[in-house]
Amino acid sequence: MADYLASGEWQGKAGGYAVQGFAGAFVASVSGSYSSVVGLPLHETANLLESARYPVRARWTDGAIA
Repeated sequence: MADYLASGEWQGKAGGYAVQGFAGAFVASVSGSYSSVVGLPLHETANLLESARYPVRARWTDGAIA
């Protein structure tokens, strides 16, 4: 723990750690959505937007960037 604190990586992190960084050594497992743990849950967010009839994926196949 002392080494982690000395690294300074904890600064500016919600909860004081970033599971994808050095603190990942302290995490035995993640239950649920990994993207929720590290940031915005993209899969879940896209599904919610699609269910609200917002065409999140509509233009992905034609090469256009929305």
